[in-house]
Amino acid sequence: MSTKKVYRSAIVGCGGRSTQHARAYKLISRGELVACCDLDTERRQSYAKEFGIRPYADVVEMIKKEEPDLVHIVTPPNVRVELMQVISDSGVSACIVEKPICCEVSDWKNLCELEEKTNTKFAVNHQLRWQPDFAHCQKALNSGKLGKLLFLDFSAGMNISGQGTHILDYAMSLNQNTPAVRVFGAASGDKEMKTVHPGPDTTVAQILFANGVYG
Repeated sequence: MSTKKVYRSAIVGCGGRSTQHARAYKLISRGELVACCDLDTERRQSYAKEFGIRPYADVVEMIKKEEPDLVHIVTPPNVRVELMQVISDSGVSACIVEKPICCEVSDWKNLCELEEKTNTKFAVNHQLRWQPDFAHCQKALNSGKLGKLLFLDFSAGMNISGQGTHILDYAMSLNQNTPAVRVFGAASGDKEMKTVHPGPDTTVAQILFANGVYG
């Protein structure tokens, strides 16, 4: 009888959000969390002790020694693209990245360059579309029982980095991931640019999708 592979995973960034990533492995039979990495000695040691894994200060060293199949990036957004490059260069098969992937124009340019050459499969942690209530709504809409989708109207209580990317991703999922062909947007306010989720205080957008749906 053949046995299914158990995938080795590691986490980069040992802050509060990454705790939820680690706890999820209690529910996963084919995934094993083996290591963590953080520049803060006390934080990574405490995290490693809590989850019974090995701590590292250097990402490259961790990947070489542990040979993970999957790496989680749960760091502040200003270093995520750089880490994605390191993980790609190290030959890791897959990587899940917290949102937003990045906020600076230079990082977006580097991200586009990485996309052209990487063999690593990257996924952004937009989990709304997988939550039961949201998935049920998506299934009902896609069945056609609710009629034809014409317009999407979404809003969020936090800024575009905090909740906005979740809303955009879920809207895309309801529209069967149809690409946008035209976007009009506006933003105002800079008080939240130095927060954990840096972004304008307020953003608004009108979107036309390739299938004629407006949002």
